[in-house]
Amino acid sequence: MLSESAAGSYRPDPAAIFLTGFMGAGKTTVGQTLARELEWPFHDLDDSIEILADQEIPLIFEMRGEDVFRDFEHAAVVQHVEEVMAGQPMVLALGGGTFAYARNRDKLRSAGVTVWLATSPDTLWKRVREDPYRPLAGDREEFFRLYSARERSYALANERIDATGTAEEVGNRIMALRCVQELRKRD
Repeated sequence: MLSESAAGSYRPDPAAIFLTGFMGAGKTTVGQTLARELEWPFHDLDDSIEILADQEIPLIFEMRGEDVFRDFEHAAVVQHVEEVMAGQPMVLALGGGTFAYARNRDKLRSAGVTVWLATSPDTLWKRVREDPYRPLAGDREEFFRLYSARERSYALANERIDATGTAEEVGNRIMALRCVQELRKRD
């Protein structure tokens, strides 16, 4: 587990938990489980991006390119951070590349706790290799290269959680974190 000082400080108020990690880490499934336990709203950043772009993510990549996708992604991050800062607690599942960009990390860490759902790249590959909805998961060699490149940014999250096991098991690990216990006290 990363110490708070190693990964940067976080603010226990306002109340938000931002889940980061590579594609296939379980951010959406764990996030939904965690939100139910906390009785907070759950949001998936991919859904927010599709609403802002009025287009599905694979089509954004195909028709507009990754740079345009990343602009929509950042706009969605800003929108959710503003909601949190206005007093709306939430659990937000980030996209696999969201935390790789400093502008997103800085915004997210200013508004809540960031948690890296970590598991081996082999496990992640097995989970996503045949999913047509993941535009960056088509080639095994590229998948592992991308994981390696992004792993350094995930390590900047406030906390690191082992994401193996069921969503309930991973959610329980997150609920046991001191920083999450502090958020619950304020809620």
